[in-house]
Amino acid sequence: MEKLTGKDFWRDYWLQHPVLYKAIEQNYIFGDVFQKIYRSAPFRSALELGGFPGFYALYLKKHMQVAEVALLDYFIDRPLMQDLWQRNGLSLDDVEIIHADLFEHTPARLYELVFSVGLVEHFSDTAHILQQHVKFLAPGGHLMVAVPNFRGLNGWVQKTFDRENYDKHYIPCMSKAHLRAAAEAVGLSVLHCDYYKVFSVWLEKQPPKPWYVRAMVKGLWLGGKVLAKLIPIKTRWFSPYIVLIARK
Repeated sequence: MEKLTGKDFWRDYWLQHPVLYKAIEQNYIFGDVFQKIYRSAPFRSALELGGFPGFYALYLKKHMQVAEVALLDYFIDRPLMQDLWQRNGLSLDDVEIIHADLFEHTPARLYELVFSVGLVEHFSDTAHILQQHVKFLAPGGHLMVAVPNFRGLNGWVQKTFDRENYDKHYIPCMSKAHLRAAAEAVGLSVLHCDYYKVFSVWLEKQPPKPWYVRAMVKGLWLGGKVLAKLIPIKTRWFSPYIVLIARK
């Protein structure tokens, strides 16, 4: 299986994005997905994989008061992580930090919810990376995976104006059928697999893009938001993410 990113990539990515360290609000993206899972099967323990600095682990602790929250990543910068958590009224004592390689780490315990956001698409063998999630999952527990959708307009923007970033993503996994098949291949029961949100486009802030590219993408974003209000339908062409929910 090919890894499309490395530790240096993630170190540079996070150190160049201090603006991301902000308050996490109740309506934070994917918060509604966690709430949906909790309503169907309340969980007391959760593990976020590859999620430094722990935006979603923080959400679960701050807004859902999940008793045991953990974060596993092979890149951890404690001062940056501490800054984010302190801005949200929490400390690193509120989260179990596992500084390890996902593929080499042997779980010391299992969790009722295991999830990742923006991880699966950086590997070329989707079933194998999902199996790395499953090894942390308690029997009867839930898996949640979110991947970006680069198979529509947003993918065209990425491929045209940030090919380097686009090439760090495994595009075939950005398919409902592909994700469902991979989950079933590792023994999971798929409960939900669909596009998430109606519209969005973006470009990474680093390196800075020319003004005319930023203006064009901003124009696409504004026009798409208006269209999404008029026709709020989730599709491959415009929805920014796909979310998979499955049970072990």
